[in-house]
Amino acid sequence: MKDIYIKSIYIHNNYKDQNVLVDFPPEEGKQFKHLIFTGRNGSGKTTTLKAIFRELFNIKVNKAKEQ
Repeated sequence: MKDIYIKSIYIHNNYKDQNVLVDFPPEEGKQFKHLIFTGRNGSGKTTTLKAIFRELFNIKVNKAKEQ
């Protein structure tokens, strides 16, 4: 299976931040680097990670339904 990477995340509303685009496409010919979420308590790190999980889970469920 080909490696799949998240190339960007759009945050519509996450407590303090609204309408933020986090863009981190892998560089051509280079291995993808890790993404680290940092911030103060209450800045929305866990909320963002949970939202990413939900979206990836929904994609997996929808692909399973198609098969």
